[in-house]
Amino acid sequence: FARMSVDIVGMSTVPEALWGFCLGMNVMAISCVTNVTYDTGALAQTSHEEVVTVAQQSSLKLERLLQQMLTTL
Repeated sequence: FARMSVDIVGMSTVPEALWGFCLGMNVMAISCVTNVTYDTGALAQTSHEEVVTVAQQSSLKLERLLQQMLTTL
């Protein structure tokens, strides 16, 4: 991915958005980046617990963002 100048690799956002689009839905995607590394060896060191912790810490920010977005729709 680095050779293609990719900045972020998601686990499921794109497939889920594609399915929604194929089902005729209007789709908007928001993702939370839970772990960042430029060293591929460090990927193996990231634990599930670390990812869950970051996601939980981000949830309040995401909630505020979604509330603001919903008031403008």
